[in-house]
Amino acid sequence: MTKDEFKAQLLELLQERDPEIINALHLAVMQTSKKTTKTKNLYSRVTAVLLKLHFFPSNSGFEYLREAIILIINSEHKPKLNEIYFKIAKKYSITERSVSMAIYRAIRSCSFDTNSSIYKQFFGNQEKLTNVNCISGIAHGIQSKFDL
Repeated sequence: MTKDEFKAQLLELLQERDPEIINALHLAVMQTSKKTTKTKNLYSRVTAVLLKLHFFPSNSGFEYLREAIILIINSEHKPKLNEIYFKIAKKYSITERSVSMAIYRAIRSCSFDTNSSIYKQFFGNQEKLTNVNCISGIAHGIQSKFDL
C-alpha cells in the first residue's frame, strides 16, 4: 500500500465515523495554507523593496531589517522597537544591541538617492534615517501600497 492509498483509506474511515472532523481538518489546512502563502508573499515584497532601495543582502543587517519590517506589518498593535529587537535577537540567538547595530550599519552602508521617487515614497524628505524612521517608513509604505 502506498502512502497516498493509506491517506485515502484513513480519510474514508474518518469520514464514515465523524464527517465534522474531516471538515474541521480541511478548514485548518486551508487556513494554514493561506497564512503560509501570505507570509511568503510579504517576505518577497519586503525583499524587493529593500533591493530597490539599494540595501545589500550580503549585509547581516539586511536580514534583521527585513524581519523587523515583517514583524511591524504582521503585528496587530504598534510594537516598540525594543520589542522587535528582542524578538529578532531571540530568533537568531544574538543580543538586542547586535540587532540594532547591524540594522544601523545596513542603513548607513546604503547608497540612497534622496531625490529618487522611491526614496520619497517611503521616507518623505528625511535626509538622515534612523532605525525607527527606516523600519517604520518601509513598513508603512508596503502596507499602503499593497493594502495590508
